Amino acid sequence: MSYAQADALQARARDLLSPRGSVAVDERTNVLIARDITANLNFIEELVRSLDTQTPQVLIEARVVEASSTYLRDIGIQWGGDATFSEATGNPTGAAFPSRASIAGGASDGNTPTAGLSPFTRQVANPNFAVNLPAAVGTGQGGALGIALGSLDNNFNIGLRLSAAEASGMIRIVSSPRILTLDNTEARISSGTLIPFSQVSAQGVQTTFQEAKLQLLVRPHVTADGSVSMHVKINRDEPDFNRTSARGDPTILKREAETDLLVMDGHTAVIGGIYRRNTGRNTDQIPLLGDIPILGILFQHRRATDQREELVIFITPRIVNRAEALGR
Repeated sequence: MSYAQADALQARARDLLSPRGSVAVDERTNVLIARDITANLNFIEELVRSLDTQTPQVLIEARVVEASSTYLRDIGIQWGGDATFSEATGNPTGAAFPSRASIAGGASDGNTPTAGLSPFTRQVANPNFAVNLPAAVGTGQGGALGIALGSLDNNFNIGLRLSAAEASGMIRIVSSPRILTLDNTEARISSGTLIPFSQVSAQGVQTTFQEAKLQLLVRPHVTADGSVSMHVKINRDEPDFNRTSARGDPTILKREAETDLLVMDGHTAVIGGIYRRNTGRNTDQIPLLGDIPILGILFQHRRATDQREELVIFITPRIVNRAEALGR
């Protein structure tokens, strides 16, 4: 036998023997030894030649394509000031009560960003913000512009600080596992890592390991017309260190597809896909004043986010010995 196992064909050959015949197997050389009348030996030889053929070999190639995009826009405003009417400043109100008056914004604190309101110092001690709704800007993110206006005697001061940030990004990940296997034989290929997790119990702290891997599990079957019927299972798990537990253990992002399909030799099929989009708009504002058309933007802080994720899985089978196994 060149391709088949002799002991596997022994039972088939025994059905063709006469009562006088016998069949044996030499395992070392994988030889089938038959003794019988000439007619039955011819039948056995014809059976063996038809069964002792090359088993089709199938190369399964999967492609997991992941694409994600993020967009963030953050626009904020800070403004305020102070005004003083008193005898000391030479501009009293002229009334018995109130003879003196002052107005100042009260939405400032020690953490209020004030850079840009003064060309001489990085921080203004008391900006007197009446509206304090800044955008999250800083090193490597967004920008801000400050404007300060005041009278010569410093009785009237206005401070305005506009801040805005916008960020966009795109990530594309392509994973392409492939494996070669025989017809009707399950094959598996994987690559990944083991992540340790700590578990606290009455026995103490125990460490367990969680797999995060890329895996392709497939069982192909070659049909009579040269197509490939497959049971396919694809996993792509990865740790996410941006989302961790209280002990710092990362979460596992799981992506999995399992299906049965029929694909022509050399053709590519899309076996599945997931599209997800998260959009959000958030507005922080001063009550009532923020609802005024157009002028309401002076009392608002607006944020807009848009996140998109797409997962597509392709599968391509190829019969590498098609001519020898199928005869075409």
